[in-house]
Amino acid sequence: MSRDSSHDIPTSIHAALVESVKQVSRSHEFGKDIWFRFCHAHAPFNAQHRSVSWDPQNYSVGFLGDFLQHVSQFCLDEAAVSEFSTRKCRKVDRGPGFSRPAAVKEVDKLWIVVGESVLFGAPPSLREQCREVSLRSDYVHHSGTAVAMLLGCLSSGIVQERLRIRLSESFSMGCIHFEGAWCQFPRSSDQAAYHGRLDNLNNVLRAFGVDAKATRRSLGYGVRSNLHPRLRHFVGVGGGSHAEHPCFHISPDTFLDFMVSCRTKVLHDRLLVQMLHKARAGEVNGIETWYAKRNSCVLRDVLHHYDEPGASSLCLVLSPSGVALQPPTSCERREPDDIFCLRA
Repeated sequence: MSRDSSHDIPTSIHAALVESVKQVSRSHEFGKDIWFRFCHAHAPFNAQHRSVSWDPQNYSVGFLGDFLQHVSQFCLDEAAVSEFSTRKCRKVDRGPGFSRPAAVKEVDKLWIVVGESVLFGAPPSLREQCREVSLRSDYVHHSGTAVAMLLGCLSSGIVQERLRIRLSESFSMGCIHFEGAWCQFPRSSDQAAYHGRLDNLNNVLRAFGVDAKATRRSLGYGVRSNLHPRLRHFVGVGGGSHAEHPCFHISPDTFLDFMVSCRTKVLHDRLLVQMLHKARAGEVNGIETWYAKRNSCVLRDVLHHYDEPGASSLCLVLSPSGVALQPPTSCERREPDDIFCLRA
């Protein structure tokens, strides 16, 4: 026997044992239960992840051999088989404070809502359509940065997992930004963008920006330049007026076409001021403007006007007291791939 082939023997034996353990685990719930309990009772802790793995590939030849010997004895143990066959299902706690988990909701239209006290005065039916969410951080985020982080939570699936929602394949997005410092439309095209915090509104809009070339390659089809291809509506509402609320709506398709015709694709703060001023002067540039009554529920009116009939919509409201959007911690058990145990 050559020296090279002798080095392959341990690898071949380990591969055979791994496959045997997998066959035991797949054969019956009884075998899966034995593997589960054996790992918890005898597996060494992983020093890097502080966890016990359920993957037999991660264990040595000796450990896998001990398990196969253990399971062969258990299969002949009538008491163990009887205990497994007659055991009751885990009792569900239905005492005080018990609430049945909500069913997964499929969403066609997702609205991202930014601004202080946006749900004040909203009817109960509208509040049930909204879910308050928060970003787990010790920092106070700019509105634009917060929206970008929320979009990242959407892309990674954290929002769907925490809120038990499922986004349909053709879902679209809208954004409503309530700016408390904004009270009137620009009086001139060269007005400073920080007046009324129009720069803040622009930063939230720019949070939906994408690299058009990279996005086109990733999706495999053409996209609108600069803005997220799923963004259909962007609404700005001024909350600083003591009379009526100034409001505007941006339709991305028409808006970007107008920008291209003006030979510009970069939406800087001063350009947004110019666009709003042109819209107030009657120019068709993809922006609609209007005033809303002081005591009206603007959120309800926007959803009623821009939502498609029959679409299932959900509003994600950024709020410090909302559901924390964070990935699962290392001590949470996620079926069926991992078993997590903390050191004593």
